[in-house]
Amino acid sequence: MEREILKKIEILEKNARLKLNKKEKEIFLIDYKSFLNSLNEFEKIKLDNIEEIDFPFKITSSYLREDKIYKNEDTSSLLNNSKNIKNNYFILKRKKDEK
Repeated sequence: MEREILKKIEILEKNARLKLNKKEKEIFLIDYKSFLNSLNEFEKIKLDNIEEIDFPFKITSSYLREDKIYKNEDTSSLLNNSKNIKNNYFILKRKKDEK
């Protein structure tokens, strides 16, 4: 198991572009083992007959406002903001790298 953890530490070291010395790896190994032991404690918890919850609070009202739809018949004021218009649509230039 220790060898597997050391391999994972080396992968982490490479991915994070770290260079750990031997002492740092030993400390990391001890901490990682402690972390794994803590996780194993969670496996001992009995969760039979426990109802799963997504969100533990009941919300009766929202502080967010309702969206209102506004119909804008006059598009000319918007279209006047652009030089590139065709048939009441904005014309956008493509980037050079797009095809």
